[in-house]
Parts: sequence; structure tokens; C-alpha cells
Amino acid sequence: MALDHGLQDRRRPRRPPTSAPQSHIRAKPDLLARSVPLDHRGRLPRQAVHLACLPFRLICARDLTHATKVARAETPRNPSPASTRCPPRASPFPYGAHQRAIVTAVIVPARITTCAVDLSWLDNLGTSLLLSSTIAENRTSRMESHFDRFIGIDYSGARTPRASLSGLRIYAADRETPPIEVLPPASPRRYWTRSGIAEWLSERLSEEDRTLVGIDHGFSFPLAYFEKYSLPLDWAAFLADFRHHWPTDQEIYVDFVRDAICGNAKARCGDPRWRRLTEIRAGGAKSVFHFDVPGSVAKSTHAGLPWLLWLRRQAGDRTHFWPFDGWEKPSGRHLIAEVYPALWNRSFAPEDRNQHQHDAYSIAAWLRQAEASGELSKFMTPRLTVAQQRVAAIEGWILGVP
Repeated sequence: MALDHGLQDRRRPRRPPTSAPQSHIRAKPDLLARSVPLDHRGRLPRQAVHLACLPFRLICARDLTHATKVARAETPRNPSPASTRCPPRASPFPYGAHQRAIVTAVIVPARITTCAVDLSWLDNLGTSLLLSSTIAENRTSRMESHFDRFIGIDYSGARTPRASLSGLRIYAADRETPPIEVLPPASPRRYWTRSGIAEWLSERLSEEDRTLVGIDHGFSFPLAYFEKYSLPLDWAAFLADFRHHWPTDQEIYVDFVRDAICGNAKARCGDPRWRRLTEIRAGGAKSVFHFDVPGSVAKSTHAGLPWLLWLRRQAGDRTHFWPFDGWEKPSGRHLIAEVYPALWNRSFAPEDRNQHQHDAYSIAAWLRQAEASGELSKFMTPRLTVAQQRVAAIEGWILGVP
């Protein structure tokens, strides 16, 4: 009597005879070595068991699933008993050399980079596959630190370079100590000056402790500015040209240059509608030419650029100005980068700090945190196309913008 179709669908398929097993790859979602075939008794090879005991987790790429489908398609429906015969128990492997699948992990200090799956057991089927997949970083090991000290500077473009400004704040931290405020040297001035910050920072960059500095003002201008004035696409040349027309490291206000009292702003002015790629990517960041609005960085940028030129000449090759000197920092150098504290200042409790203090604290705290967690290297290589990288190497990039 014939069974109805519903019962036929629910019947479990018969297992193939042990003398002629189906030698295809069987996926085991609960195992790390998904591409390793079972032996003729339906058991895992010994290597797969050992692999499951490794202290790190492998990520099986989609390519491995694809390889399974390919192997099944290439497998003959009636394999010969000779090609599936189990070798003697004296062999160190529970299956023949024609069925071996060896997973090799390449390990470097604090990081596992790639693994390769050699499916050479398919050679007798006329198929040879070599797959590679990215595997997880070993989070249990500590990454080598690139910096010993972290400095956050909240900047201000008010008044003159030697004026004591409450908006100028410095916080510093190291790998063991959270950020604390750095007060100016004892003097009649209560707060930092822009010239005083530049001199203090130059002294820190002459020391051995590898220092990461984040400064809250723009480090360059949009590409449209370079095109309008036919400037060479070179950051050092840009700084020198800007300082020639905007000598804001002298005892003058930024507004003196804007109002044509001194300098030559008319020959080097920008459009507030121009924005850099990093400002667009950051979202709320304003143009470096957008003066006289809340949250503007235009005045601090125009006041700070000549001091970057001064610091660059003082520091020499000991300091890496990111990303203008390259997206990757050479070993042993200090690093100075543009930052945008609005990205992180809500992540830290303000406690008893005012807004300027908290912005400087947030910069130093985030730099220290990102270095400790290993995320700093990710933010130093933002997701940019080759063309965008070339633009950002001229316009600059805000560290922390992905």
C-alpha cells in the first residue's frame, strides 16, 4: 500500500552503505572546521576536534560555504571504494592523504591575520581549491602601545597670541593615569596664551615619551581654496603661504586681518559654503570659513595655522603631522592631529569642568581610550577611496571620523 505524499516527505532518507559513502563535505555549524569532511563512519577527523579546542575563535568566511557547494557538484555519484577506503589505524591521520584538510593559522604578535584551508583531498576529483579567510583578532592579548602620553587642547582664536584666554585649556594623560588639567607656568597671567601653548608643546615634543596630541581647530582648507588661488597641493607650502597673508602669530587680532587693517586677507579668503570632506563626513562640523556663529572654528583655525607652521619647524622629523606626513606614523615619532571634541564630549561625565575644560578633557580621554582598546589604528585609516585619500591628504582629516 502506497504511503501518502505527506508521510513520504517526512521519511528520513536512508544512510548510504559504509562500503560506498558519499565523499562530499558536510557542514557542521557548531564546529570551527566547517569544511573538513567526515570519515566513512560519519565521524569528525581528529584534526577538527583539536581545532575546536584552540583558544581563539575562527570566522568561517562565506567562501567556505561556496566551496562546499562546489565540492558537492564535483563529487561523482558513485565513488569507487578505493578512493574512500579508511587507512590503517597506525596512520597519524584517521583518513587517507587524498582526503586531508589542513587548517593553518598564521600568527603574529597580538594578532592572528589569516588562515588557509587546503582542500587537496579533492585532487582525485580533478578539483583543487585554496581558500583564505580573515579570522578574528585575538582580543585576549594586549596590543603594543604606540604612545606613552595623550594631550588634548581646546583652542581659541580670541584677541592676540599673548593674551591670557579662558578658552585655552590643556589636559594630559598617560597609559596609567586619566587626564588631568595642565596649568600654565606661574605668571601674572591666569590662563594659557596661544604662544605659551606652542612653546610648552614644543618642549613636550622634544622629550622621549611618545606623545599623541589632539588640537581643536582646522589644520587645512578645502580643496576649492587651493584651486581658486592656484596653490601647490602641498601642506607645508600652504602653511607658509597662509602665514604670509594672515600673520596671526603676531600681536594682532584675527579680525584685524579680516578688516584689512593688516595682512592681506583679500588675496586669501574663502567661502563659508566651502566644506572639507572630513567636515561633511563628521556631520555637524562647520566650515573653516564660517565666522561669527556658535560653534565656529573659523577664528581659532585662522589663529592657529601659523603656530602649526612654527611647531613643524621646531619639531623637525621627530613629529608626524597626520595625515599630511602620511596616514601611517613611523615608529617612535610623536603625532599631532586635528580633532573635534563634539564627537566624544557627551561620552564623558563633565563633573565640575566648564565647557572648555571638558572639551580638552574629552580629547585626551578619548585618545587614551582609543589607544588602549586598539581602535586608534582603525580611525587612523578612515574608509576612503583612493581619490578621497588624495583630497584628504591636502584638506586634512579629523581624527575620530571614520
